[in-house]
Amino acid sequence: MKTKKSYRKPTRRNGSTHVQEFRFIRLVHDLKVQRAWYEKTFDWPVVDEWSHGVMFDTGVAVFELIQETDVEASSGSRIAISVPDVWSLFQRIKDHVTLIFPLRDNSWGDTSFRIVDPEGFPITFFTPTKPTKT
Repeated sequence: MKTKKSYRKPTRRNGSTHVQEFRFIRLVHDLKVQRAWYEKTFDWPVVDEWSHGVMFDTGVAVFELIQETDVEASSGSRIAISVPDVWSLFQRIKDHVTLIFPLRDNSWGDTSFRIVDPEGFPITFFTPTKPTKT
């Protein structure tokens, strides 16, 4: 099985804008359905929850779901998540999710697949297959 780490070198950043924590906030219409789906699909630990939201620890960022019933559906964005073994993850979840595209080898140096959550938000998972140039 092909598994490689990312080969990105650290870059110098302005001290005042150096990210100490990254949070991705996903506004959802049905928190109960979305939370159940994310818990079952990814098994990320819950780090905080309240009446209209939940926060998951992904390992490198916080993924937040917040109920906003009057917000329009998200468009024009998606997330891509690097994982150590995209092949195993695909085998584990493929029968329980809606696939946009199955595993594929990409010319830019990774293998990926894309799914959507119950409200149609696209999520791509990938594993680098060759070193990236910085």
